[in-house]
Amino acid sequence: MMFEAKNGTEVGYIPMFNVKLTFAYSYFVFWIVMGNMFILNLFVGVIIDNFNMIKEELGGIKLLSAEQRTWVEIQKLFLKNTPEPLLKPPED
Repeated sequence: MMFEAKNGTEVGYIPMFNVKLTFAYSYFVFWIVMGNMFILNLFVGVIIDNFNMIKEELGGIKLLSAEQRTWVEIQKLFLKNTPEPLLKPPED
């Protein structure tokens, strides 16, 4: 389509070779780059937002498998039940 657009002239006239070369190239490159970036950012933003919303609703741990939940609970127990350090008597 870009190659056909660079050969276009006015309505009612025959196409001529490379009449609107810079305009056609710049328009299509701008449209492809900016359009794709915009659509990609919207798509990724919606997916990330929905994932975070579901994660908050379920408390974060509901998305894990049974083995992963067990591992997280064990890690929480280890962090909660740390031994108290032994105090050494001061040396003279």
